[in-house]
Amino acid sequence: MTLVSVSDVRALVKTSLSDAELQTVIDRTEEEVVERIGAFQDDTLMVTVTETGYLSPGRMIMTRQPFIAVSGVTVNGDVVDAADYLTRGFAGILSGIPASYNASGAAEYTVVYRPIDQRSKLTRTIIDLVRLSIERTAMESENVAGEYSYQAPDWEKEYRKILRRVVMVEY
Repeated sequence: MTLVSVSDVRALVKTSLSDAELQTVIDRTEEEVVERIGAFQDDTLMVTVTETGYLSPGRMIMTRQPFIAVSGVTVNGDVVDAADYLTRGFAGILSGIPASYNASGAAEYTVVYRPIDQRSKLTRTIIDLVRLSIERTAMESENVAGEYSYQAPDWEKEYRKILRRVVMVEY
């Protein structure tokens, strides 16, 4: 699913890249975001995301995206009844999973949920990540005869800061 167009980016980012080159950067950025948080919701609100991980010591699951509804949870292969946990969808949290599900220690979970529609926030995030990618330089520091100095920011830190707008928990 393409969320951001070349014209969306051109309206906010000055670049000399051709449309084809810019589209490549947009596609790569959208793929990275989907890898981190899962699929974007659509107009039907029926897109589902499946995540796996290990149950926290507090018997909580934190999803990568806030959600509308949870359609299934398993812990160590056992189906967890919806009455056995509480959900806070806009926080991306399932809590109160009974201790019996992780009695053996490390408990692997799978959760299937429908993420909220955050496409407008995702669009802004993707445009900002594209801008960051275009403006990124390889220089960590440069000094020319003491008259000119340049030091690049921590690009990965900036990337995570922008991505935090749409990611509940990073894996």
